[in-house]
Amino acid sequence: MIFGINTWFLKEKKVTEALEMINGYGFEYAEIWMEHILKTGESTGVIRQKAEDLNMKLSLHATSYDINIASVNKGIRQKSLKQVHEAIRTADKL
Repeated sequence: MIFGINTWFLKEKKVTEALEMINGYGFEYAEIWMEHILKTGESTGVIRQKAEDLNMKLSLHATSYDINIASVNKGIRQKSLKQVHEAIRTADKL
C-alpha cells in the first residue's frame, strides 16, 4: 500500500517544494490539487520532472472551488465543465 499527502496542505509553497517536503517525510505519493498549480503557475513539465527525480507517484485532484457541473445556469455549467476538462488535460501531462 502506498501512502501520500496532498499538496494543498502546503499551498503556501510551490508545488515542487511541496513534493520535496512530502518526499522528505518519507512519502512516495502526492495528490496535487489543480488549484495549487493554478496558484503557483508552475508548468506540468517542471512538476513531472521533480516527481521523477524524487521517484514519486502523482495524482491530480480536479478543480473543485467555484465550479458546479450540475448547475441549472448553462453558463456556469459550461465554464465548470471547461475547468474539469482542463484538469484532465493537466493530469495527462503529469
